[in-house]
Amino acid sequence: MNLHFRNQNTPAINPKAMNLLLIYGQNVTGGKVKSSQIFCTVVNRAANAFRMVAFSLNHNRSALGAFYRCLRSRLGVLKVITATAHKLARLFY
Repeated sequence: MNLHFRNQNTPAINPKAMNLLLIYGQNVTGGKVKSSQIFCTVVNRAANAFRMVAFSLNHNRSALGAFYRCLRSRLGVLKVITATAHKLARLFY
């Protein structure tokens, strides 16, 4: 039996995106983040494809391109690629 416990303040995690490793890991204890991993090497072909598409949205004039550029100005490139790839995976699945 696979049980997923989560804090009430954290959003629900899509299991397909978690299997693709598009959600970076966070060690949370007592409601505080102890450590987080921004980027890890992924062998999954689908996750790499979503990351490549997310990176190519930099100069795209669509809603996803605007989402990428808006987040990039606030977060930084590595987190934005992960967030955009996660959004693409949710749209695809």
